[in-house]
Amino acid sequence: RMQRFVKVLPQLNRQDAPIERADLRYTNGFTLSWGTPATPAKTPATPARSTQERT
Repeated sequence: RMQRFVKVLPQLNRQDAPIERADLRYTNGFTLSWGTPATPAKTPATPARSTQERT
């Protein structure tokens, strides 16, 4: 069971949502519980520079 899960794990990790729980009790497969998809961290916007001309 574990070998089957480990073989498929790289494909499962490509999903947007993380695996929260894996149930390997079944003889012919397994079930997964998915977590909440991670949202990309927002980078703070760089404030616009204000230029002043001196005369």
